[in-house]
Amino acid sequence: MKTKLLRLIVITVTIIGFAGCARNIQDKRNDEKNEINVTLSVKEDSITKSGATFILNNNSSDGYYYGPEYFIEKYENDSYKQITLDEPLSWTTTINTLDAGQKIEFNVDFTIGYGLLENGKYRLVKKIRNQENDTSTQTEYIALYSEFEIK
Repeated sequence: MKTKLLRLIVITVTIIGFAGCARNIQDKRNDEKNEINVTLSVKEDSITKSGATFILNNNSSDGYYYGPEYFIEKYENDSYKQITLDEPLSWTTTINTLDAGQKIEFNVDFTIGYGLLENGKYRLVKKIRNQENDTSTQTEYIALYSEFEIK
């Protein structure tokens, strides 16, 4: 019973954090040394103006949590800037696990919220959280990035 209650509390805290209450987000770009050994990449042959398939790959010995949330940034004037949404997005409170050594693929439909993307350079941003931080009072997320281009 205590284990179930603790698990419920952990999931609730994680959901709240994924909903935007995170105060501490660490950037982990795929082109930098990534000491956590988790990467976010795009399947190159899947990219269209309306969507793409992305891959989360956990090559570490730690487990991570992630939700359905993401956002897209466009490269303009020598930097990435978050794209303004066509419509507000609402996310489910689903929390997924990315176990040590696990690799998962997920599809992103750009037309939901962003519309068809114009030609240009973009990146998808996804937050993950280490499972070991569940008992911490701080909500610490890691932002992963995957660059892609619409031609």
